[in-house]
Amino acid sequence: MLITRRLGGTGAFWRVCCIVKSRSYSITSPHRMNFTRDFSYSLRLFFKNFGSSALSVLVLTLGIGISIAMFALVNGIKWSQVDGGMRGELVIVRWQPQQGSTLRNRSINAADFREFKKHSESFASLAGFGFHYESSLRNPNSDMYTQEFRGIRSTYEFFDVIKTKPLMGRTFLEEDVAEGAQPVMVISYRVWQELYSGADDVIGQLIEISGRAHRIIGVMPQGFGFPLNETFWFPEAFPIVPEKGRGAVWKLLVYGILNEGVTAEEATAELNTIAARLAQDFPDTNENLTSLEVSSFNDLFTGNLGTLLWVLLGCSILVVLIASANVSNMIIARTLKRTFELTLRNSFGASRKHIFYQVILDAFIIALFGTIGGTILAGWGSRIIWAEISANRVPYWWHMDINWQVSNFVVCILVFATLASSLIPALRAARTDTYSVLKDDSRTSTGVFAGKITASLVTLQIALSALLLMVAMIVLTIQYRLTNREYTIEPHTILAANLPLNWGAGFTNDEIVDRFTDNYKIRLEKLPGVEEVAFGLGDGISRTGLTQNFKIVGRDYADKQELPTTGFNTVSPEYFEMMNLKLLSGRLFNQLDNRENQLVCIVNKTFADLYFEGENPLGQQIQIQKSPFGGAYFAFRDVPTYTVVGISTDPRPERLEFESARSYASIFVPYRQRPFKFVDVLIKGRGDMEFWTRGLRTELTEMYPGIAPTQIGTIQDRLDQQFRFNEFFLSLFSVFGASALLMASVGLYAVMSFQSSQRKRENGIRMALGASKLDVIRSVVRRGWLQLVVGLPLGIGMGQYLSTVIKENMGSAGMATGLGPPALVLFTVGAVALIAMLVPALIASMSSPVKSLRVD
Repeated sequence: MLITRRLGGTGAFWRVCCIVKSRSYSITSPHRMNFTRDFSYSLRLFFKNFGSSALSVLVLTLGIGISIAMFALVNGIKWSQVDGGMRGELVIVRWQPQQGSTLRNRSINAADFREFKKHSESFASLAGFGFHYESSLRNPNSDMYTQEFRGIRSTYEFFDVIKTKPLMGRTFLEEDVAEGAQPVMVISYRVWQELYSGADDVIGQLIEISGRAHRIIGVMPQGFGFPLNETFWFPEAFPIVPEKGRGAVWKLLVYGILNEGVTAEEATAELNTIAARLAQDFPDTNENLTSLEVSSFNDLFTGNLGTLLWVLLGCSILVVLIASANVSNMIIARTLKRTFELTLRNSFGASRKHIFYQVILDAFIIALFGTIGGTILAGWGSRIIWAEISANRVPYWWHMDINWQVSNFVVCILVFATLASSLIPALRAARTDTYSVLKDDSRTSTGVFAGKITASLVTLQIALSALLLMVAMIVLTIQYRLTNREYTIEPHTILAANLPLNWGAGFTNDEIVDRFTDNYKIRLEKLPGVEEVAFGLGDGISRTGLTQNFKIVGRDYADKQELPTTGFNTVSPEYFEMMNLKLLSGRLFNQLDNRENQLVCIVNKTFADLYFEGENPLGQQIQIQKSPFGGAYFAFRDVPTYTVVGISTDPRPERLEFESARSYASIFVPYRQRPFKFVDVLIKGRGDMEFWTRGLRTELTEMYPGIAPTQIGTIQDRLDQQFRFNEFFLSLFSVFGASALLMASVGLYAVMSFQSSQRKRENGIRMALGASKLDVIRSVVRRGWLQLVVGLPLGIGMGQYLSTVIKENMGSAGMATGLGPPALVLFTVGAVALIAMLVPALIASMSSPVKSLRVD
């Protein structure tokens, strides 16, 4: 009688008996939880409902795979450390960024570095380096062709900080930078293999860098490329030249290891004290340079990429959340079908805790298979992603491996997916009212509550999908506008290469440089199809030359640190015609514009509008900083003064909203009046670019065997390389958006199908009473519109906010994207959702009322 009353009456009791007889449930000691038995039962349940289970696993595999891959990427870039025998974290020391500063003018003057090293007690070791960029290396004892490599010059303490031992030989000593010492070099494993064929006697041999001989003293281990992915290193004393002054020495990136127990804040305070004294002792070069920053060395290379990585990881977690919502809806549907069974268990003594645990276990099996599949997918995807990233010049210690940190994340994501997909249905199943369920197995309050939960989950899926799709649309819009800009020329028709014309190759004075450019130009013009040959510090589009401080003669500048900066390029007369720059006023350069005649310059229209508003620039005089190293310092002595003789159009006529006019302002001076040792040669015409590339190399080798052109490619190639890294990262947002949309559509379809099956009898009654198929379709679709109306605006609004954060970290804050992305998201998500609702609605409308009303 007790059992009969507990089960809700005699009729319910007989239904239970029938179910127990028809199903192989063991009800012996049901209150005792047995993991093996429960796991086996959940596994049978998984395969019994294989279709829905497999779909849930596939959806979860996609979401978890994306999330694991993104965590591996963040872990390998954001949290990676330089390999070596260092005790402590490697830190970088830079000037505190000021408004309008760049990485270059955050670097530390070599003279200041020596003061910091001498007086600071916070560092166990301190060193500095200056990037040397691409150079040509040659084994003088071999007939091998001169090759391009990338290396740096550094202080002699360079290897003492990172503690990496050489494979052969030794690293730098203080006597290597003493006055009169023979130039020495440490080479990479790659240089050793390619130029010296891995010879055991390489130590002590000579190697030429752009024609200047150095003695090889060491070979670094394979894979070593500190600080980025360099292939050779040579020490430099960075002396102060009295006639040039203290501010004319190299700017260095200073790095070191803190003493044990010293924090970055304490080291910063000590360095600021030293900097304040230097500002008093050397006001010409150190005025206002009193604030430094000590941070992780990896921050030097991640920069704004760090925030972008966090956003990528966050978006990937949202994809997992959408997938978990899909699984949760499936678990809810499955739990509703099992309501009578779970209630029966409770009636025979199973605790609510056991029922809760059983539902969690069902979700765990799905999440386990999804995590296994996701890990496999992430391993495969990581190889593809890293192959694309490593094609760019990235730090050699970055990686993308499935290591122990990623393994821990996999465990966390498994727990997260399990709980996110099963917590709500498990709690509801454990709280089911036994009397109500066993009294009537028709649609009860449990089904009503489940319907509300599934509707909420679908709303969440739609909102998150709209968010990710909105972000994808906006970043793709930004990238399209950045990479599809209007130029004055067709970038793919001009071939460019950089020439390292340093004094080691024999370019000891400007007259030798003049003769070289004249002869090289004549040789290149003889190549078939070549129409024009020009020289410049940059091509004006992918590389715009230098950024120099300047002052207009006759104007007062109270603070030398606040002098304006502008783009600066020294070009040959042919440059303007090649780049299709039109003369607006005055004249262009000619062969008479040399060092024997008046120094002249041409400013572009943006410069004229910005700095000569309301005045005629022609005839005005401009002093331009002589040092090529930039920075806040501006030496007023020995500063050349140029007279403006012309105004030209801009190489990039289209300026985007977020770009300042200052970034487009530029000054051109004749190459014969101010030659630089690193110059671009530009070739325009009709012909085979590969043939011209071989011609560039061959003609240069015949003239100067010790040097080779570097960074060879069309201007379009340079632009593609410039944007390739960002394009790839932004394309990942497209993957997130597409994946989220797919998952949301599957989830909405599944929910609508389930709700239609739940209302099968109701729809049958309506159709039997005269309702048309169109009425049934409207009834089914109407239930999904609310989720769409709530979820879409919410997702679009959140996506708009997140896109603002991304634009700020891409350096494109303020770029207008218009109404296109929101409208496209609204249309895309709305169309997909409508299809997902119409399919189950059509199925429901085609169901026969007789079958719908039949009682099983």
